[in-house]
Amino acid sequence: MKKKRVVIITECRRFRMNYGETLQAVALNRAISKLGYHCTTASYENQEADLKGWFLKNIREYGIRAMQYEIFRKRYMSHTIMRSNVREDFEKILSGADAVVCGSDVIWYEKDYNSIFFLHFPKLSIRKIAYAPSLRDSVAADASYRCKVRRWAKEIDYLSTREKAGSRIIEELSGRGVETVLDPTLLLSKAEWNRMCAKKIIQAPYIFLYVIGKSSVLESILTQVQSCFPGRKVVWIKMESNDGYPIGETLSNIGPAEFLSLIRYADVVITDSFHGTAFSVIYHKQFLAIKRIVNEDDVYDYDCRLKNILEILKIENYYSIDDNRGFDYYEIDYQKVEKRLNKERRKSWRYLKSALM
Repeated sequence: MKKKRVVIITECRRFRMNYGETLQAVALNRAISKLGYHCTTASYENQEADLKGWFLKNIREYGIRAMQYEIFRKRYMSHTIMRSNVREDFEKILSGADAVVCGSDVIWYEKDYNSIFFLHFPKLSIRKIAYAPSLRDSVAADASYRCKVRRWAKEIDYLSTREKAGSRIIEELSGRGVETVLDPTLLLSKAEWNRMCAKKIIQAPYIFLYVIGKSSVLESILTQVQSCFPGRKVVWIKMESNDGYPIGETLSNIGPAEFLSLIRYADVVITDSFHGTAFSVIYHKQFLAIKRIVNEDDVYDYDCRLKNILEILKIENYYSIDDNRGFDYYEIDYQKVEKRLNKERRKSWRYLKSALM
């Protein structure tokens, strides 16, 4: 019997190296394939602009990393990735498909969105499913965005978002019920991620600092962590949006497999990243999640991604501005966390199976 064909529309960009973006795309592709479908991923991106813009300016520094990303994607995803920012290309790949899924990550953010991510293909009669797209923020104030989403969301057969606040916003705009489901990375087990994980990179005990933005409390937090984990070296990855901190060891040539390894073998993780948090949970790491600050224009005041997953799992270790709370207070009981996570996994798998049937 011929397998039904499912197309995932998400971001899985070739020349913009984002660990969470790639890992969530791989996870959703694998999850749907495991359910018995022929699964293809279509990445919305402008390859030419990305190549000629940021990437070529940094090719000496990030060229090897880019190859590591692409090898990882090809090794662990089913079928070739289609990449385009042209609507006709998406309509072509959707022709003959049984269902289309808009995947996870921040594809429904009001400051960076498009109709393709909302599966607005009025000429195509095809089942449309939203699996865990994120709005990022707990508010959606832009009038044009609200007007368009109100119309587009009504065209989607199965609605879900990754954060409770996002579900409330879409419910308000669409007048329909919206599920809150797990990010695709949390659908897969630790054992499955281990099969995609690189060997241990850092042999000495270490603290992994995965901070994409800036933080005024980082120095204080790191001091507290080091007092609980004495003698550990500090390692971090230089990011596109962060030149790093004058502490510890800078790591280069870190692809997705190496990123998984750094979290898997760390003694503790400090992160302002949703996926840094997600993989810390998967690997049962002691970790601290901190508020991300990129610049004065975008201080992530309404960013609800970290808070949402921590609230669901009842992990109270999010730092905002209070840097006086002791690290010992945040000892994580992973026996309890795993029970809550498995409950959410079962609910999310049920939603995905039901939507695709």
